[in-house]
Amino acid sequence: MDEPVAGDEELLPQSGQEDSERRSKSDQLLQVNRYRVDGSLLVSDRRDTTKKGKLGGRRITLFDRAGEIVTQWTSARSLYHSWIDYVTDGKDAAVICDSARVGTLLDNYRRDNVHVTQVIHTNHREDPETPLDGGLADRFKILTVLDSFDSVAILTGSQRNDLLDNHLGTGNLHALPNIFAGHNFTGHAIAPRGKGVIVARLMPVKRLEQSIQTIGTLRDSGATLDIYGDGPEKDNLQAFIDDTHLEDSVKLNGYAPAAYKKFEGASFTLLTSFSEGMPIVLLEAMTAGCIPIAYDLKYGPSDIITHGKDGFLVPLGDIEELSATLRQFLEMPEAEVAAMRSAAREKVEQFSSQTVTRRWAEALEAGREAKTAVKRVEGRSGLRAATFTNDKLHLSFVVSGEAAAEPEWMMLAVIGRSMPIYFRVPCTYTLIDEELRADAVIPSELFSSPTADTVDVFVDVRVDGNRRRMRLSAGEVELPEAFERTTPYSTDQGNLSFRIDGPDTVADEGIQREIAG
Repeated sequence: MDEPVAGDEELLPQSGQEDSERRSKSDQLLQVNRYRVDGSLLVSDRRDTTKKGKLGGRRITLFDRAGEIVTQWTSARSLYHSWIDYVTDGKDAAVICDSARVGTLLDNYRRDNVHVTQVIHTNHREDPETPLDGGLADRFKILTVLDSFDSVAILTGSQRNDLLDNHLGTGNLHALPNIFAGHNFTGHAIAPRGKGVIVARLMPVKRLEQSIQTIGTLRDSGATLDIYGDGPEKDNLQAFIDDTHLEDSVKLNGYAPAAYKKFEGASFTLLTSFSEGMPIVLLEAMTAGCIPIAYDLKYGPSDIITHGKDGFLVPLGDIEELSATLRQFLEMPEAEVAAMRSAAREKVEQFSSQTVTRRWAEALEAGREAKTAVKRVEGRSGLRAATFTNDKLHLSFVVSGEAAAEPEWMMLAVIGRSMPIYFRVPCTYTLIDEELRADAVIPSELFSSPTADTVDVFVDVRVDGNRRRMRLSAGEVELPEAFERTTPYSTDQGNLSFRIDGPDTVADEGIQREIAG
């Protein structure tokens, strides 16, 4: 915590309004004051302390009701840490953070008495179907520090497994789904087999045109689809319905209060989204006995639906298979459908408040028992050799200091400076003369970023329950020539980094070489 000062002549005038701002000539926010309900100044957040009028340096000042300075911080991170210290007051406590943005302020908040759990609500990749070198989602920064939390809660087991398989997470990940309280239906009347209902926001990510197209392929069956929800795709979807002459089969009904009740009068629902976190809408349908037919996308449906027992999973984007599956359902014997409806209602119990709360309690207890004394692990890492052969980059390096003391695991991490590039590869290592001799192999395709960027190389180790991330020093090692669009180099501080040229840059260089030739 920073030492308080006697005053600050740069504070904005107290006005009693909700907040007041000071901006630069280019409209950059330089300062904001926030007030209490009674009009007294609560906090002033100034962001031009290095040079007035220009972004740089920060001072967050807390005031009491008399206008006197209580204390100050130079970052939001230190403010959050001080606040949690104040609230927990040295007692055993559990902190659960469900914001990726706030989580990036808590990744290095380590206290012996506080167990910190970070929650990941949504998909961690911009395109879930891309290979490992695909872009990470906007919240990617939180992914680079998952090891630093005592526990990380992931909504689905399939996403947890993907994070582990790609070495983005380690043993502190727990699959903990959202709670679904369920709905009380007055009865379970048998809905017409061919009646379908979808409840969704009309957004591009939902790809509702594929659901509509599926109904169009089964015109002869008499299947109908009612869509409840609103959003920016409404006009486009209506035009698609009109163009395909499905006005009698598919209807956009707009927003409906308590739309989940519509599932009780339906026999099936379709989910053709491109991406989901954990689709609660499937549980809303299943609790009404409405059978879900969903794309097996990453992530969520496969954690809810057992294919052929309480619903159906279809390969992502396969409209023909989606249509065939819906036809199969429409033609199933009534006894089989009844059994499926019953199984769907039973599945919902796995997401009840009692079940999920128990799982949370077990995860928190396991994390508390596994927590070790917090300490800073000192260490250094230095490159010994770097070669590029057979489309793979081979790096040999040494790790010394406390970080070399029987690590639980070691990985090489590559992090983009401006683009969401982050991947890790496991290392093999052997202890020789109090140094760890380590090796890592990076496939060249992992550097195939769609845009240009500079990436930095780190060594991650976990020793006695504490992670240490070290920059990999390049030293005096001769680095390989550029491979594909990637050029290794030593930074001004002597650390290993890579410049990744964008595809357009490489194409332009090729044209210039052809002209020069």
